[in-house]
Amino acid sequence: MKSIRKWLYLLFILIMVAGLIGCLNQRRRSARGNRGGGGGGGTNKIVEKVAENRYSITTDNGETVSIPMMANQIPRGSEQIDRAIILIPAVGRQIGGFHTKVKRLAREEGAFNSTVIIGLQFLYGSDIKHHNLEDDVLYWGEHGWSMGDPSASEAGLPRTAHVSSFAMVDSLVTELIAEFPNLNTILVTGNSAGSKFTQRYAIGTRMPEMHPDVHFGFISSNGGTFLYMSPERPKTGTLNQWFTPNAADCERYNDYPLGLENLNEYQESNGGESIPDIYATRNYVYLIGSLDTRPDYNFCAYMVQGKHRLDRNKAYWNYLQYYYGPEITEHQHFHVIEGATHNGPTYDTRIGRHYLFEWVPGDPSTYDL
Repeated sequence: MKSIRKWLYLLFILIMVAGLIGCLNQRRRSARGNRGGGGGGGTNKIVEKVAENRYSITTDNGETVSIPMMANQIPRGSEQIDRAIILIPAVGRQIGGFHTKVKRLAREEGAFNSTVIIGLQFLYGSDIKHHNLEDDVLYWGEHGWSMGDPSASEAGLPRTAHVSSFAMVDSLVTELIAEFPNLNTILVTGNSAGSKFTQRYAIGTRMPEMHPDVHFGFISSNGGTFLYMSPERPKTGTLNQWFTPNAADCERYNDYPLGLENLNEYQESNGGESIPDIYATRNYVYLIGSLDTRPDYNFCAYMVQGKHRLDRNKAYWNYLQYYYGPEITEHQHFHVIEGATHNGPTYDTRIGRHYLFEWVPGDPSTYDL
């Protein structure tokens, strides 16, 4: 009996130790996730396929750097082009399927010859190594690309240039406007992590102010979290009542990219204090699948925005009207896509197609379906 009790005691100790290790690992993952803006896609994951083309820029010190890019075949300088759609990948950073889908939709809507469709890829260091990519290709730390952080450098994979992922899009926008004389509408859009990128980019970029003759629009599909303009969040169990969480109980819940505290360099340099006023002018559309209700996070900084993506999207739409007043609906619209899951379809619907190919941001008559 003593021997049995001894083994049972040892088994109990082993179970307790395993549970403690699991708890500590979960806390580490949660801490990384709070800063990263969400969900999955760690640096140990490899992107399956890297786009063959490159979008290149020259930095201030004369260095040429690039990221992978896909684009439909459009004659340079074409006068037919009046719309550009910039596609941002999800957490897996695959862009091929997304690019192919939007090209198909453009053909079906009769907009292919007038629309330049560009998909971008933001890689990890592990992608560079696995695919043996060129030394000029930039890469980012975990989740850093989706929040506009500077590109990375590490031992064995050095880079002297450190460029914000948002600055890469700013540069692309500038070149598109210079290249196509009749370009009048530019959209930026992404699903899931691409949605997180899109919203934080819309908050920080000053391209709409620099190019007032161009209509800029931003489309979120199935966003996981949003940046709030104040420390308030929805009360537990509600989507339209607000309270200020205790920061000690919900660490970094209001840090960027979830709030306005501890902004990164891109957001600070573009006038972080003006973000709420700027965002009120942005032409933005939020799309969320009615079936995107799978619990996806288990740490407070995200859960305080809502228990799943559908609730977080609804709550954020209510928050915008609470924070800005009903006039925000003059620039921004919200749609629940009935029957859509997290992975779609949201774009391949009457609503999604309308905003991709018919919407003219800033023209109220084109918001209505």
